[in-house]
Amino acid sequence: MSITPEREKAVSFTNPYYSNKLQFVGPKAHPFEPTAAAMKGMTVGAQRATELRWPITAVDRARFAVRRKGEALRALERLGVGKQATRFLGFPDQGTTGLLVHANEVAQHALDGVLRAWQPTVVVGPSLLDLHPDHSALAVMLSLALEELPRALAPRCHIRFLIHNPRLLARHEESLLRFLAPHKDLQEREVSGVYFLGRAGYDLLGRLFDHTRVNSSDHQVLVY
Repeated sequence: MSITPEREKAVSFTNPYYSNKLQFVGPKAHPFEPTAAAMKGMTVGAQRATELRWPITAVDRARFAVRRKGEALRALERLGVGKQATRFLGFPDQGTTGLLVHANEVAQHALDGVLRAWQPTVVVGPSLLDLHPDHSALAVMLSLALEELPRALAPRCHIRFLIHNPRLLARHEESLLRFLAPHKDLQEREVSGVYFLGRAGYDLLGRLFDHTRVNSSDHQVLVY
């Protein structure tokens, strides 16, 4: 249920975990106004919630999984990552918390096995502060799996992403803007390199030097 001033008069809400807006989507070549008169005679598709058909069956979830898997493979292909370099664990939608609470060893071992087999140097996963139950549960499972890795297999970097916590995201955005632009103008900042050297090793200096235009006085974005 979306939080509105009218509903807050009758219902006590917890912190929101997702920001959603109603939108109309149509072909770019045929602009239209989202009014009943302008859309008369058009074919309109609606999401399940719009039709008040909330129940989602196991068949629906299986169909969603196939679609999301295809979308992920196409996105990875655009990034140059082939199908042979991917593996899907098949954790259930809206069911990852159940796997964690009931200490599902099969799911945890599957995650452990992927980390040991692939031996990634960088791991990207959801944040513990994410309010979506699947995301926060997977964050716990991933942290447990990383703690069990031998030191020789431990990744150099663990990056966490946060999606379903708009209030916290807004505070981080505000803090970042204050840091970068305290007077509404971008400022120069010095950051100690000791932490990064400790994580990446001294070869980081050589890699930075190789990708930096030392004769340039402009800001540079380094990608390597």
